[in-house]
Amino acid sequence: MFKCKFADKIQLFLEQKRNAGAVYQTSSYTLIHFDRLVAEQFPEYNTITQAMFEAWLRTQEHLSTNTLNRRVPVLRQLSRFMLGFDLNTYLIPDRIASHNIRY
Repeated sequence: MFKCKFADKIQLFLEQKRNAGAVYQTSSYTLIHFDRLVAEQFPEYNTITQAMFEAWLRTQEHLSTNTLNRRVPVLRQLSRFMLGFDLNTYLIPDRIASHNIRY
């Protein structure tokens, strides 16, 4: 399913979340999209970098602030998980926008 160099870590992260009782259905789509981007644009990297995250953000520019702020935490959780394997992993910030839009 996952294709980048750290695909095994993404799969392990996803399994850990599901074993803990999280459904992680929608979040898995975010992970799949991130994995594809990394496999295509950063095939030689074996951990998350700031450049990867910024490239992913550029693909999300069409989204509202609220939607983006719901998608970023899954990547942050993945980056925190991967810090246990590689201290050079970029720790993704909690939120991109400082506030959500009220409707």
